[in-house]
Amino acid sequence: MSKIRGQAPYALADGVASIDADPDITAVVITGAGEHFCAGNDLADFVAPKDERDPQKKSGAAALFEALDTARKPTFAAIEGYAVGIGVTMLLHCDVVYAGSTAKFRVPFAPLGVAPEGGSSLLIQQASGIKKAKEILMFGDVFTPEYAEHAGIITAVVDSGTALDYAIERARFLATLPSDAVHTAKRLIDSHNTEAITELLPVEFAEFGRLLQSEQTQAHLKSMMAQR
Repeated sequence: MSKIRGQAPYALADGVASIDADPDITAVVITGAGEHFCAGNDLADFVAPKDERDPQKKSGAAALFEALDTARKPTFAAIEGYAVGIGVTMLLHCDVVYAGSTAKFRVPFAPLGVAPEGGSSLLIQQASGIKKAKEILMFGDVFTPEYAEHAGIITAVVDSGTALDYAIERARFLATLPSDAVHTAKRLIDSHNTEAITELLPVEFAEFGRLLQSEQTQAHLKSMMAQR
């Protein structure tokens, strides 16, 4: 078992991949480094000049989702505090997610002027239905762990401050089971979405990039930063 704490998406993707290749590790548990799981992207990164963005380079988010989607070993996430943006969409690619009762979630794509990413337009719809997916992805409101559980974004709500300990306990229990059976169950369940997600991710990222480059979104983001 391994714990990966608060690393940037590229480093986290590399960590997940290296752990998956280590025969001595049976599971991955991802958690935040401090009081919060993930604050999402810095708005300053979104208003960088166009010539600073390389459209040919795989983003850290894309690398992370790919690492999680191709991992053979179970991936857990333990949430305390806020999970925002990629901090929520990455949960859709983890196998088991536990959140403390005071955690808060938000996927503010529309409020930022960008498109859903991370396969969220498919995965949230599958988990919670079309109406709930539209509410989550179009309004971008903050929501509770109970709402997240009902929407299928997390596995269960636990007492505040205990998410990491509970995730580790469950990961250790999983490690006592026949590993081939666990990996096979995970592979069979994931196989139903593998092709769809592979095709969807570049479409979502392209729409995200298109909107991010638009004058309307850039003006909106600069206005938000000026109000800070």
